[in-house]
Amino acid sequence: MTLPTPFLPSTLLAPLHALEQSYLKQVGPARPGQPPHLDPYPADAPLHPDWAALDQPEAASFWARLGTLLRLAATPLRVEPHATYNPHRAYPSPRALYAAHVVLQTAQGRWLLDPHRAQLRRLTHAAFTPPQAATLHLLGHLPTVPDSYGALRPTLVALEAGHLLGALRHLGGGLGLRLTEQPGAASPDLGPGWWPLLSLTVEEGVADAGQAARAWADLQARSSGPGPFGLLTDQQPAGAAPFQAALRKPDTVLLAHNLTGLAAGVYSSTGLLPVPAPALADALQHAYSYPEDLNVSALNAAVLFTATYHPDQPFLHTQLALGERAQRLCLALARAGLFARPVRAYREAPLDALLNLPANQTVAYALLCGRAPLNDLSLPLLRRTA
Repeated sequence: MTLPTPFLPSTLLAPLHALEQSYLKQVGPARPGQPPHLDPYPADAPLHPDWAALDQPEAASFWARLGTLLRLAATPLRVEPHATYNPHRAYPSPRALYAAHVVLQTAQGRWLLDPHRAQLRRLTHAAFTPPQAATLHLLGHLPTVPDSYGALRPTLVALEAGHLLGALRHLGGGLGLRLTEQPGAASPDLGPGWWPLLSLTVEEGVADAGQAARAWADLQARSSGPGPFGLLTDQQPAGAAPFQAALRKPDTVLLAHNLTGLAAGVYSSTGLLPVPAPALADALQHAYSYPEDLNVSALNAAVLFTATYHPDQPFLHTQLALGERAQRLCLALARAGLFARPVRAYREAPLDALLNLPANQTVAYALLCGRAPLNDLSLPLLRRTA
């Protein structure tokens, strides 16, 4: 499929890209996207988690750990029958569209991960054999996101890829696999609509079974919050620790509403800001246009990530970093029993003005956080067999 010129990757680094994807973005009524058709690529190796590798990663082979990582962190994990959008993975995606993809490269060839069938699809001629070393390429498929999202499409794809990267690194650390960015790597060219995002060398590290078990529990617990009844909480206070940890990094703003041990207010890494919490909640409420049944004041908290756009901070790198930061906080909140819904469909100007941000800085991403009032029905798609 050929994309309209404004969405071609070559135009994403134009001088006005940050302005276009923020203040000039237009989002119309959502229409179906066009996910990639993967059947032309021959099915090769199925991906099965090696539970022994999860339990004792220090004794497992390289591929047992990497294959388990890809299966658990990059493919569907559960279906929620009452949710509007399904299925769910270890990381969030707008409307569960999942436009970020993984290509595995070894000395023998390249394989595209087919997440819904949990198998590798051959991009080259060689049949798959378990590797001793590997590179992972993250690619975005822009047509998956409906064109009604306008200039926001590439932003959403890059943010999602950052979430995927965060999920891979979170579990990979316990499995003894370090994912290191590989500058200038030649990503596979899969044709129009595909956008090479990032290449990662998979390096051996120190495995930690306890860390791996905790990370796997986090990936399963991660939630963007209840869907069919609006974004609701149980109205009980939540622990402030994960939010306070997030504030240790600059460019983070916390809107605290109902947290134990932390007074309601607006905080940054430097402390309490001179912005009334009700004023920021009201601004976020009116700046955010979807869904209509959102009540910001009823949340336990909201986290706003700000970003500075300038020539030395490329657009793509910024979005990937924002997505990974958000994913790490999503997982920390999941461990604390809280949901975190990432949002980007808001008008930045009222928030930037209220926070008195410099002209080149903007609220680039946000998480709406709380504890769900009930445990909705959840059907696992992956059953442990050993």
